[in-house]
Amino acid sequence: MSDHLEDVKKYTDSPKADCVESLVGHLRLAMTHDDGQTVAATDKAELERIKDNYCRKTLDITDEEADSAIAAAAERMAGTNQKNRVTFYYLIAEEAGKLDRLA
Repeated sequence: MSDHLEDVKKYTDSPKADCVESLVGHLRLAMTHDDGQTVAATDKAELERIKDNYCRKTLDITDEEADSAIAAAAERMAGTNQKNRVTFYYLIAEEAGKLDRLA
């Protein structure tokens, strides 16, 4: 978990360790595959799955809020080719003001 927390720290000043830990548990199955550990932020199908399965169901946000939060997370991680899935999801929740839904 500390590796994930360290990665989140690259993009936000004071990440909440309990939220990162919760995301690691939530995403554990997806991250068992090498491909599942990262997000392809240019893959529209993957971003739609994130919007459907994470933004709507977990964060309970509208499509417009989800699109905005996903775009902001992608922008914050723009210089990174291999976008860590936990970090990307954390940044989406942070952008949407929904970190409380993770802890």
